[in-house]
Formats: sequence, C-alpha cells, structure tokens
Amino acid sequence: MKKQIIALAVILLLLVPCFSVTKHRVMDKVLDEISGIVASRVNEGLYYVHNDSGGKSEVYVIDGKGKTRHTLFLPYFVNRDWEDIAVGPGPEPGVSYVYVGEIGDNKAQYSNIVLYRFREPDLSKVIRKKPQSSEIEDITAISIMFEDGARDCETLMVDPMNGDVYLLSKREQKVGLYQIKAPLADTGINVARRILDLGFPLAVGGDISAQRDKVIIKTYEKVYYWQVKPGQEIAEALSNPPTELSYEVEPQGEAICWSVKGDSYLTLSEKYKGKPLHLYIYPYPY
Repeated sequence: MKKQIIALAVILLLLVPCFSVTKHRVMDKVLDEISGIVASRVNEGLYYVHNDSGGKSEVYVIDGKGKTRHTLFLPYFVNRDWEDIAVGPGPEPGVSYVYVGEIGDNKAQYSNIVLYRFREPDLSKVIRKKPQSSEIEDITAISIMFEDGARDCETLMVDPMNGDVYLLSKREQKVGLYQIKAPLADTGINVARRILDLGFPLAVGGDISAQRDKVIIKTYEKVYYWQVKPGQEIAEALSNPPTELSYEVEPQGEAICWSVKGDSYLTLSEKYKGKPLHLYIYPYPY
C-alpha cells in the first residue's frame, strides 16, 4: 500500500505543470510610468516601452532583463496620454511598423485619439553599452474616433496578418472591442467600429502574438488568454470564453506583451509609492 501511495504521488507531481516566473529589477529612473510594452520584430531580444501621460515623447528600448538600451525620440508630438504600443504591418508590404497609442481619455472628453506610426528601426548599429538616443524622422499621425462617442482606452493591438487595429475600452463593466480595418487612412479620420463586448471591466493592455495564434489581455488583477485558429478572425476568437493565466499582481500593472517567439509573456508596472519596479517574464506554456 505504501509503495502504491508513493507511486501515485510521483505521477501527480509529473502531471503538475512546472511554473516559474522570472523577474528583473528595472533600475532606469526614467521608466517611472510604463504603460505599454511590445516585442521588436526587427531587433532580437529587445522591447519597446513608453511612459504614461505627461512623459516625454520618447519610446524606450529595453532588453529582456529590463535594462534600457536605447531611446527613440518622436519630435513634434506631445505625450498627452500614451497608453499602449504595438508592432505590426503597415502601408509598405514586408515592413514592420511601430504604433504608439495616444488613446487614453480618463474623462471621455476628446472627440479624436491618435496613433503615431513609424517604421521599426534597425538598431543593430546604434546599440551601445551606454544607452544613447536617436530621432525618428518619418512619423505618421493617424486620427481615430469611436463610432459611439469618446472612450477611455488603454489597449492597442495590431493584427500581424493584415494590419487591422483593435482597441479596447476601459471604463465599462463589459469592455468594448473596436476595430479599424486596414489600410488606415493617413488623412481624415478613421472610425473605430464596436464589434464585440467582453465580459470584464478595466482592460489596461493587450497583445496579439507575432504568430497570430494567441491573444492576451490584462486588467489590473488578471491576465486573460485566447487561442486564435489559422485564418480565424480576431473578434471570433475573442468571442469564446478566455483562459486565465498566471499573474503576480503588480502595484500599477498596465503593460503586457508576448515575446517575439510566443513562448512567454511579459508584464511591467508603473512605479508606485517607491516600490521596486520589475519586468516579469512568464513562460508559456507552463
């Protein structure tokens, strides 16, 4: 009987997934209100992050250990309320673009929001031991309005297959998924159509994997996951019940993304009451 119990215990241990989150201390004091993160498709092992409203008009490039490696300056534009960032296709075929979302609107008072789009830079020749900065010269400001009135929004996702843009409202009991179909108009106003309601409030970040097989969306307390089948519409995938993934609740956690290989997801918080800031890396699957 004792041998049977031991054998059963061994089997149960083998069946339990081995989960281990890795975290790295973020030491750069400039990164104090991080609201968005996304994996670079051009620069291996690097991620783009940015600060929240009132921060400088800069996108910071960090590595997988949370160390700042470079700064991208966006001239002529003000960080009114940058809330999320994404990478995806754009007007030129085969080119990867960065989308910075000035989409926050706490009081729902702005008729238009803006995406700042630029070609993803190759940083292989400018990355140094000591972080430096470079200026992004060619930036397109894309105006957007919600079809049903102003919304506070903190989630921006770009479909890696066709460049469709997805936004999620925040301050509703059932947040709304909005779609702007590609190609996005460089002039005039793009209308974001509400195509789906999700059964939770306070969406603060999200990402579609580079392989287009996974979607991840976070609130302040939870991380939700959906599988996307080949050729399936993103909205159709998100209409299914999500799976809740592991997440260590952060003081003010808003930023989340997939790694470029889709084998992990990363989260990063704003600084809160002097608490240390960490970049969390969760393996997927566990």
